Amino acid sequence: MVDDGSPDASIEIAKRFAAEDPRFKLVVQENGGLGHARNTGARHATGKYLAFVDSDDVIPHFAYRLMVDTMERTGSQIGAGNVRRIKSTGASGSPMHAKAFASTKLRTTLKEHRALLRDMTAWNKVYRRDFWEANELRFPEGVLFEDAPATIPAYALAESIDVLETSIYYWRVREGGMPSITQRATDGKNIADRIATTRMVSEFFERQGERELKDGYDDMAIRHHLALILKSISQAEPDVQQAFGTDAKAYLGTVSDEVLRKLPRHLRLSCRILRDGAVDELLTGLDAPISASKLPSPRSLLRKITELPVRADLQAVVWEDGRLAIRGSVAPTSPSHPATWNPSSRVMWMRNSKTRAFQRLPSTTTARVRPRRLDGKPDRHIVSTEFEALLDPAKLQQDGTWEEGVWHVALGVIDQLGVHKGGMAAGSGLGTLDLEPRWLDDRFRMVPVLSGGRLLVKIDRPTVVLLGCEFANGELVLRGEIHDKVAAETAQLTFGRTRGNPAHRVEVALEGSGDARSFTAAIGARDLADAFGGVAIAPIGGITDRMYIELSYDDECRELLVGNDVTGAHATLDDATLAVDVTPTRYVRLSARPPLPFVTDLRLTENGTVVLTGEGALAPHDRILLQLRGQQEQHPFEVEADGSGWSGELSANAVTSLAGTVALIPGVWDLLLETRDAYGETRTTNLALTSQTEARLPLKVTVDGRDITACRHGIDQGFVRTGPFTEAAERPPAGPEWLQRFFYPQVRRREPLREAVFYDCFYGRQYSDSPRAVYERLVERDLPLEHYWSVQNRQFEVPAPAKSVTYGSRAWYEALGTAKYVITNTHLPNWFQRREGQIVVQTWHGTPLKKIAFDVPDLKTADPDYLKKIALEIPNWSYLVSPNEFCTERLPKAFAYDGPVLETGYPRNDVFYQGDTEALRSRLVKLLGLPADKKLVLYAPTWRDNEFYGRGRYKFTSPFDFDAAKRDLGDEYVMLVRRHPNIVDPVPGAGEGFVWDVSLYPDVAELLAISDALITDYSSLMFDFANTGRPMLFYAYDLEDYRDNLRGFYFDFESTVPGPILTTTEATVEALRDLPAVAAEYAERYGEFQRRFCGPEDGNASDRLIDEVFGK
Repeated sequence: MVDDGSPDASIEIAKRFAAEDPRFKLVVQENGGLGHARNTGARHATGKYLAFVDSDDVIPHFAYRLMVDTMERTGSQIGAGNVRRIKSTGASGSPMHAKAFASTKLRTTLKEHRALLRDMTAWNKVYRRDFWEANELRFPEGVLFEDAPATIPAYALAESIDVLETSIYYWRVREGGMPSITQRATDGKNIADRIATTRMVSEFFERQGERELKDGYDDMAIRHHLALILKSISQAEPDVQQAFGTDAKAYLGTVSDEVLRKLPRHLRLSCRILRDGAVDELLTGLDAPISASKLPSPRSLLRKITELPVRADLQAVVWEDGRLAIRGSVAPTSPSHPATWNPSSRVMWMRNSKTRAFQRLPSTTTARVRPRRLDGKPDRHIVSTEFEALLDPAKLQQDGTWEEGVWHVALGVIDQLGVHKGGMAAGSGLGTLDLEPRWLDDRFRMVPVLSGGRLLVKIDRPTVVLLGCEFANGELVLRGEIHDKVAAETAQLTFGRTRGNPAHRVEVALEGSGDARSFTAAIGARDLADAFGGVAIAPIGGITDRMYIELSYDDECRELLVGNDVTGAHATLDDATLAVDVTPTRYVRLSARPPLPFVTDLRLTENGTVVLTGEGALAPHDRILLQLRGQQEQHPFEVEADGSGWSGELSANAVTSLAGTVALIPGVWDLLLETRDAYGETRTTNLALTSQTEARLPLKVTVDGRDITACRHGIDQGFVRTGPFTEAAERPPAGPEWLQRFFYPQVRRREPLREAVFYDCFYGRQYSDSPRAVYERLVERDLPLEHYWSVQNRQFEVPAPAKSVTYGSRAWYEALGTAKYVITNTHLPNWFQRREGQIVVQTWHGTPLKKIAFDVPDLKTADPDYLKKIALEIPNWSYLVSPNEFCTERLPKAFAYDGPVLETGYPRNDVFYQGDTEALRSRLVKLLGLPADKKLVLYAPTWRDNEFYGRGRYKFTSPFDFDAAKRDLGDEYVMLVRRHPNIVDPVPGAGEGFVWDVSLYPDVAELLAISDALITDYSSLMFDFANTGRPMLFYAYDLEDYRDNLRGFYFDFESTVPGPILTTTEATVEALRDLPAVAAEYAERYGEFQRRFCGPEDGNASDRLIDEVFGK
């Protein structure tokens, strides 16, 4: 263990390991970088094998045993395994490693398996130490990207390499705080070191005289390293751009013309320009538009490198009348693709990965066009093409016979700029997926497979069929037959994590003769568990420890195919659960998992309730969950358990939340188990399904116009897919585009305006804020109005007399087009057009500290067209509501708005001046389940523009240490945490008695009204909370970065905010210990803050707005 000047307390952990186990050695040195630390570790190593692990990554418990056992058997000098990327929401495959580790290859070399040129990482490998030292391998020091200059030469020098498809390493994705090295795309040192280390490897091959390997590496480096730089170089500082031009010219001068000729056109042009030293011309070309009517000159074709390939998204794969129907959509990888895109100029094909045989696929297409341009005018640009292809299996015969092989499915589009190709990948809207193998005759099968998310078609010839399996009397009993001529009288049944590499084997007698042989084997369950060498809880999407089951005879080694009537088996031992699982292609695997609860039955009821039945004892702290994939939104099942079994239910259309009874948002929801490990730490893992359960999937019901589907994922995992709420008339082929393009304009033209109010609060996600305050006051004043609330996917309940209209539905378009009054606190769609006589009131949602809209011309958001869209929207506003004089001055300028401004105060702040606050507190304490005897601190951070999952879906990135705060403050306080509406992650530590995630409570104003203190950063809630006069703390851990790089502020933050600015959890906790002292110290500044930002607030803002807009 090398402590390379670590600034945190990790050395204490290392010291503890060294003290408790003499095999751990700790070396302490001053910081010299990762390369220096690795070289130090290698120099001190004394073992037979050498491996490197980065400090924030994770090793599966079986990884090194698998690698070393394999290398001991093969004698290879390097063992390398697959990689999964891990973050707070779970693990997923590493694209960088996918091709190199698609299958196991033992005793190979770099020349034989050149996909290893992309595997540049140091830590997914085991080296023989004598090989490392004999070749004087070292990592470069003082540079970033130090892995490749050591690992790629090691591959080249090795005479034998074991490549294992099994994932043996979890590579941590840095989330929040400082980005990782690979995430700092425009940093000058990052770019310079990436090119420098690329040159080191290229020059190594040059010195070795390995021209073919050099060309292969240069091709990979340009397609991946250089292309990555080109995607963001236009956003870098000018001196960084010039330095990049110099370095790139020097490197590309060493690259052969043959390599450049084989590059995609736009990447090839970029390289030639850089090799000419014309970096300024390159930068101009990267942003130059491509004309739809006239082909530009070659250099003006330069666009961002990822914009011209196409993306083919699978939506359905299903067998129909003996043929495989493949349906999906194809689109450019960027919406700014030129208008030369032609839906009819497309071709689909299949290619055999071994023979390279080519087979064209007949297909039909239907174009989807963008319904309206950003300027509101009609736009016939095609944004995607729906396609359908029917694969006749007979077309894959070669010379009239079947042969085993793998066919890759691909699609291309031809236009004036050339051929744009792409593979078939599982789309986000993937619906029907029937990957059931089909027998082509009595020997061969056709097997559609999603591998790495891409569609492949395999032709295989199974010879060993499993006819029965069960656990009985402490043994696994397997019965099978061999459809092959076998001379031997015995065979070996083997169990191994990789094919041909057994960890356990038993000899079995073969019965029968000729090509009708059978066998029966009984293997001790304890022996199999011991062969695994222990079990561990895997992270979400992580690696389940599995073994192939194969039968070896007559120098053949064949996997066991599962017969049609076999559905697997399972047995729970004291320390492990063993399961015979069936893969989607119906081969058998033996899995070992911790003895945790698992699912034996899954059903969907007619009303959309997911019903689970399972085995395995549930501990008191265990929870069965649905979690939105890739995010952290969770909903628990209602579970009942007895001694050994359990059952649970969750309604997809009616989950209980602080916003009332709501529906799961559309998406993919993984079935998970939250439990605790041997150390008492909370762990969340995929809830395992038995093969019998998986065999009944997929299941689908339609409830209230919404599709709910239960599906299998991988070998033993499940998920529930929830669709949007749509009526039959709102689905394709008409769909939302028809509603927007034709129905909405028709309603505006033909239907009269009604005395009705249309409310939109945070894009239909909440019943809160100023729209709520205005609505409730209008109801109290009993004005003769109809009321319609925009509700997105039933995410809140609307009180009478208002009617809810589902966002994007026919009723929603009708209400928006015919209501005389529209009240919103956020942006309306850019295609919205206020009709004559219609009144649009923009209340906005807070006094801005951070600059907004046109005051941030280089705003970094998930939507690159944000400013263009609001420029179309703003002329539709009739009134802009202002809470104070400051906003009256700032907001019109920020939005380029020149209409009437109503400085009424914020309707949402009326709650601070009206009603009984103590009664409100009592009601909310009871509703939220809060302890009545503790002080309430509300923590409400804002969102970070550059930390997002997608448009409108941002991450919770605060580094606040809730556990530390609980230790120091838990006896006196509870902490209510309110995420910004744009943030979709749950709050860490919530639900354990100190931290309460109140983000789904409909109205933050009521939470502010009952809180004893507020902790925020740059949120506009500070201006609202100032109406209470209670203490505020400002946990601004990233003040400089946020102010200087993301948004910028309208005033000097440090000298204006009415409370202390704190950058650590410790300082924040200390301030909370003595709030009276904080209040006294900042009293004068607090008063000035109130005078400046709370001027009109008196509890009557709603009335003033109503009087002005609706008349007195």
